[in-house]
Amino acid sequence: MTPACHLHRYSSRSDRFLYLLYIFCLPLGRVFIRPEGLPTTLTVMPLSSIIMLIGVAALCLRRGKLPFTPRLGFFYALYAFMVIYSLVAAFIVSTDTPVSHNTSVILAPLENIVLYFVVLLSLFYNYYFLSYVYPVQRLFPIFDASCVMVIAMGYIQLGALLGAGALVSLYSFLGGILAVMPLDILIRMERGVTCFGAEPSSMALYCFILIPYLIASVRLQKRRRTGHIVLLAMLLPLLVSSNSSSVIILLCMTGISSFIYFFKKRLIKWIIAGAFVTGAIVTSMYAIDAPQSISKNMSTDEKSFEYITYGKIVDRKNYSTMMRSSTLAVNMKLFYTYPVTGVGLGVQGVFYNQYVPSWTKRSDEVKTLMKSSSPLSNGGGSFFPIMLSSFGIIGIIVFTIFLLKYRKSASSSVISSDMMIRCIWNISIPAIILALWYVASPKLNESMIFIISLAVITAARSNSGPIERNTYRR
Repeated sequence: MTPACHLHRYSSRSDRFLYLLYIFCLPLGRVFIRPEGLPTTLTVMPLSSIIMLIGVAALCLRRGKLPFTPRLGFFYALYAFMVIYSLVAAFIVSTDTPVSHNTSVILAPLENIVLYFVVLLSLFYNYYFLSYVYPVQRLFPIFDASCVMVIAMGYIQLGALLGAGALVSLYSFLGGILAVMPLDILIRMERGVTCFGAEPSSMALYCFILIPYLIASVRLQKRRRTGHIVLLAMLLPLLVSSNSSSVIILLCMTGISSFIYFFKKRLIKWIIAGAFVTGAIVTSMYAIDAPQSISKNMSTDEKSFEYITYGKIVDRKNYSTMMRSSTLAVNMKLFYTYPVTGVGLGVQGVFYNQYVPSWTKRSDEVKTLMKSSSPLSNGGGSFFPIMLSSFGIIGIIVFTIFLLKYRKSASSSVISSDMMIRCIWNISIPAIILALWYVASPKLNESMIFIISLAVITAARSNSGPIERNTYRR
């Protein structure tokens, strides 16, 4: 490993500015509208991912190559397993598909291979700067600025939805610059606040960094407590007004984690395990078509807590969740059909038409995918169901080994040496685990990657010296 002082000299002022800008943009999504003429595939990436790629490219050009980082070794090993296994699986599946689709099947894993390589780059980017350039505490004012930006946009959007004339005009003006949902679409589709996201569920990413950070700061930082109470009190109503089941569920999970961590700290590991088991049980029910029987006895009041947190997910008349439900069901049915080996990452779409639940076929999104000239999809957006259908029990064994190494790394990282970071991580991880079951994956999710990367960052290597423990109150 190259010594810290030698690594630090390769980061210029512009590199350090780019990293702080990257941190600022973590919760902001795509931010700016897509310029005409640019490829859609590139410009749907969140701005933070684009900044990260530019930053990594700059470091690579300045150094000539990126240094190998042993603390990320188990991430490299997991990625190598996913790539090799998926390419072999895709080749095997291609031999049983029509000749016209052979090439498509063989190339199916490439999208995920590229996107998970981007995840590796994000992990390295955070590791490099937080181990050799900035202490994590340097980022706290940046989180404050991001929070103010999100709150400002959220209340402008909420005011516009409520018909406040001045805010409607302001929102329309901002819509010509920023990547916010057009007001007429929000009204027509009866959607709540989305801030910079394309749909209300995108507000869930605030439960990964901003909400845990504000809660931890209110508890541990006396000097910032009042201001952060105000920010938290302003941000929470925006998340609730999104009317998204994903947001409400993750917000409840964050609240439970916070309460347990502050008052029964030793039980936090059971909350993490409980989040995993809960997600597994709920997701598994899709494979046995449990939503059919559950939805008959579920409240139909769209404003009730029961409906928002679970009824919306299983409601067979709710078209907004049918696409997600179809991919969950397909992934879990594939796991039950091929429990040992799975079918390979990215190949799930070959089996989509065969396993898609009949009740989801009323959705236009599902119809479009079923009639597509290519039978492929990326397996949906839920990480754990995709991993199960991709690698089966073999993948479970490999992933268990990965988690053990991740836990060992966390025990020697900044998480174990700093109370504020430990608090943020413990509050955020249960929400991330739950989200990975039914709504999210690490791909292009920089907020999630940032929290995950904390387990490989060693505070002792920070250029700012040892952490001041007396900054926080127990």
